[in-house]
Amino acid sequence: MIQVGNVQAGINSMIQHLLILVIVASTMTSIAAGSESNDSSVGKLIGATQIETGQIYESAEPSELAQAFEHVLRRPDAKDALVRIFKEAKSDAGRIYALTGLHRIDENEYRTLLRQMKPESKIRAMWYDVIRIFAVQDLIKMIESGEFERILQVKQK
Repeated sequence: MIQVGNVQAGINSMIQHLLILVIVASTMTSIAAGSESNDSSVGKLIGATQIETGQIYESAEPSELAQAFEHVLRRPDAKDALVRIFKEAKSDAGRIYALTGLHRIDENEYRTLLRQMKPESKIRAMWYDVIRIFAVQDLIKMIESGEFERILQVKQK
């Protein structure tokens, strides 16, 4: 004959295990969603064809590229992500975002990758509500003074 106490203990144990599995699955889903968002930000910067100030257009709309840059900087693996952006960037615009972050995070890595840039290369910029063209050397001066990172900051409306 089966004892009722043992059956109840078995059921309680199964319920506890199911709850643990639900919690673990939920946590993994949240982590995966956060990782996908991180990869999306990296992807945006890799594919960047221009640089943008934190607010663009007359409406001062937040720049998606500047938001992606801020998101990458908050990652625990920001240095690795920035190096990846630099190496995989489709244009010098993506490399400028990477160098800007590396200037803050790892000065040595910044200097190493900076040597790969051509100072005379031109980069298109959405500078607030005006399209401008900058030489890499001018942007590097702005990065090193801290001005470029300030310009990239997205102000919330």
